Amino acid sequence: ISQAGKAYCYFKGSTGRLVLTAGPNLANNAWHTITCQRAGTTVRLTVDGAVYTKSGPTGTRTASTPK
Repeated sequence: ISQAGKAYCYFKGSTGRLVLTAGPNLANNAWHTITCQRAGTTVRLTVDGAVYTKSGPTGTRTASTPK
């Protein structure tokens, strides 16, 4: 969750990084369901059933890729 209270996804790979910040303010004393997925060049952020996407190159990602 970002400082602004929004859901935040960050993927960094061999050729770049992709950041997606979206959705409602989550700092409201309620439970929320958040998922973040990457498929190819697209990041998909789901917040309480609402879907937000952003595309861009990240390259390959391995367990040894630094944050």
